[in-house]
Amino acid sequence: MNNRREEISQKIDALSIESKQISEAKELMKTQILESVFSGMDLIEGTELAINSRGVRLVNVESGFDLAKLTVEREFLDFSSFARTTVVNFRFNGGGTEEVKFLASMANFIEVASTNKEFIIQEFDKSRDFLSDINKEVSDEIRTLEREFSDIRMSMIKEVEDSILDQMKSEKGFDLVSTKNPEEEKFPFINRDSLTVSFDFTVNSLSNLKIVDMTKSGKTATVEITQETFNGTPRSFTEKIRMNNVLALVKSQRRKLEDVEKGDKVFA
Repeated sequence: MNNRREEISQKIDALSIESKQISEAKELMKTQILESVFSGMDLIEGTELAINSRGVRLVNVESGFDLAKLTVEREFLDFSSFARTTVVNFRFNGGGTEEVKFLASMANFIEVASTNKEFIIQEFDKSRDFLSDINKEVSDEIRTLEREFSDIRMSMIKEVEDSILDQMKSEKGFDLVSTKNPEEEKFPFINRDSLTVSFDFTVNSLSNLKIVDMTKSGKTATVEITQETFNGTPRSFTEKIRMNNVLALVKSQRRKLEDVEKGDKVFA
């Protein structure tokens, strides 16, 4: 089962890289479309164009402020529909007296933007459709693999938790594990589990838990609890406990075992 998880994980990684490469190719196409549209624009000294896949900015080099801006966005056609359309928006900033010398460049920017608006929309729609079928297949395959990965993960969790619960029901009971960080050699923090016995009673420093009996409904268990005392002598006593609290302890113990298996923690 672990081998299959590793195989799925590698496939998802490979497909994710492929999907990312397609997305990057689309973004590059959009940037190149805008670069071609504005390639012939005359720039006044002190201005420059900043272009990416989302739009174009005419920038005042000295101040860094935008003199004019074009953005390409996807907007919903109406509030009742998920259908969207590509729109081009552009504007210029009035600025102050210092920006007057750039008015000609701003006007040129707006002229280029308005003249090529439909062309930009058309080409952006083409770029959006570029390899869309392949990208959809990749996305669908990733989702299928992720569902299988999740199913395997849940199956493994159930297997481990069932095993812990079975040991708790055995004659020996289940010896609880505690963990610590592997690099902490001196005075390490020991992560120990506790068990909520009742509303105002929690047992700490657990060393063993044994389920002696359960009600017919399975909601309550009679549990023999062994606890480490301060002098190192174990102390055992029996309590009736809600099974939800026992199962919470089982989950916590399973996580500790997983942490040790991954190498994130070591047994204390």
